[in-house]
Amino acid sequence: MYEFATKTHDIVGYSYNADIYCPDHIVAQITSNPGDVWHSAARIGAAEMHLDLCARIKGVNRSDEGSFDGGDFPKVIYAEHAVAPGPNGEEDAESRADRCAICDEFLLP
Repeated sequence: MYEFATKTHDIVGYSYNADIYCPDHIVAQITSNPGDVWHSAARIGAAEMHLDLCARIKGVNRSDEGSFDGGDFPKVIYAEHAVAPGPNGEEDAESRADRCAICDEFLLP
């Protein structure tokens, strides 16, 4: 979970190849060699920096998400579009809440 997301326009995750990923795990999905820039403690700034570099290399215009498919390059999930888990005990909401496909953490608290 990206615990610092407080505004609706904050990036909380990414959609790629029909899965959802948190900022910690998206880079490894698009490159086999994330390099020295990437480590498990990386957060949204590092993920965005790395995705910008990969987009330039692949010729992807990240500012126009309509110009590329989510199976070709990750698309941003903003806090306002993410599904949050329900209150404790509300299993239906929790099972629909957006979670990272790798770590199974919720994108929103």
